[in-house]
Amino acid sequence: MIDDFDKKSENLRILVYQALKLYETKPLLNLLFDDHIIIRTAVARELQIRGERMIFNFVKKHLNSKKENEREICVFTLGQLGTPEKPFKAQSLPLLLPLLKDRSTDVRSATASSLGHLCTDGMPEHVEQALVKAAKDKSSEVRECIGCALGSSSGSPEALQALKDLSMDTHKEVRGWAKVGLKLLKERKGPKKKTF
Repeated sequence: MIDDFDKKSENLRILVYQALKLYETKPLLNLLFDDHIIIRTAVARELQIRGERMIFNFVKKHLNSKKENEREICVFTLGQLGTPEKPFKAQSLPLLLPLLKDRSTDVRSATASSLGHLCTDGMPEHVEQALVKAAKDKSSEVRECIGCALGSSSGSPEALQALKDLSMDTHKEVRGWAKVGLKLLKERKGPKKKTF
């Protein structure tokens, strides 16, 4: 999974991230599939900030790679591409949805997280329904990500039921992330402040 490395790598990650700011986009695209997770994750984060059409096209082209780590980093990159405006949200959602059924747990987890990130300003009904359906995934890691992602849902009865079910999951981490999702949903649906 993205960012799944030991804490001793923190200094290296900071140095890599700072150095990548000096690169132009095209050479960074070549580093997106680097064998070292620190490099490819830092590259993905730098590309997300830039949010250029060239990046979207490159990631889209490699989204269905035969290599699991390439699919995962492409999904991760799409999840926050062009943050905070997210100019490719409408184009990214239909590309990501099929990957909720990917054979790789890491890809499915990254997909659920990416859908949640992309939809913080509103989740289309078809995305919400796909996440609700995927909430029964056999992987606890995927269910964790779905629990958090559903915090961006409409709060429909189906989404609320999925979150409640996840909050009673047999895995502690799933329960924790489902509670985060419920809290996010509650904060978004909370009382509106009056303006005068």
